[in-house]
Amino acid sequence: MGLINLISKLTGVEKKVKWSRAKRITVVGPEFWGQYDVFVDQNFDVAFFMSKADATLHVFVGNPVEATQWLKYEPNGSVSLNDELERGALEWKINPKNVLFRGSMLPPGRTVYRGDVVGSELFQELVTPDWIDQHAKGIVRSIVDKRGLQTTESTVSVIRRFEEQIRIQRDQLFGISLFSQGLEVIYSGQSEVLEMNRQSSQNITERAESAISAAESLLRQAKADLSSPRQLMCFRFPPISGNPMLDQMTQRAQILVRTYEQMFPDRPRSEPLSREEIRELMAAAADQL
Repeated sequence: MGLINLISKLTGVEKKVKWSRAKRITVVGPEFWGQYDVFVDQNFDVAFFMSKADATLHVFVGNPVEATQWLKYEPNGSVSLNDELERGALEWKINPKNVLFRGSMLPPGRTVYRGDVVGSELFQELVTPDWIDQHAKGIVRSIVDKRGLQTTESTVSVIRRFEEQIRIQRDQLFGISLFSQGLEVIYSGQSEVLEMNRQSSQNITERAESAISAAESLLRQAKADLSSPRQLMCFRFPPISGNPMLDQMTQRAQILVRTYEQMFPDRPRSEPLSREEIRELMAAAADQL
């Protein structure tokens, strides 16, 4: 028994399933998907192409009753998601007038979601992996082209702000390091204080360096292809303000960085300070600290 006959007998929708054969169907809704196209080839292989506001494209591949694969294309045409879906994740019923959806990956609140069919035409190609990839890349390329310079300018603006955020984080990390070194000199011989300082400094440093490294990696990708800045916009650095302890730590870091730059204007930050230089730095910043 073929797939279409099996599905027809199991669901009791033989006429409606056969209606969709070899068609490109344009659907509007539900509201979170907007307008999109559904392709059903002569073998009843199905692909839904759903573009998003951030210029990404989500493709759901399957059969006449459910999705079995989920692909996500970035604005530069790369595939950032390729997941096999479990049964019940996303089910659909493609009718002549509407498409009904249900499944665990849909928003909670309704049992069934609906999209209205607003058009259909003959589709003579086959829904193969190569065809899906080619068609998806054509869609995202078209979206980016339509946005034109607006997209590029927006991306450049986001990149500049992101670079400034990284600089602030690096200054913060350097200032904390200077303060920690200062405590090592001031409390020399007080083992409990020094051990607490080292543990605290190590935890902060590891978290900050990890975040900065991830941020710089995203920044390089964004500069390489000027794709959607969404990943940069969604990135979250460790907080440096928002409560009294963080505010105080940030203030100390900023004071020490400013003082360092005044005392050692041409010195690379990678060059370690001597104990005497650290003592002089702390003394110079003492009134502000």
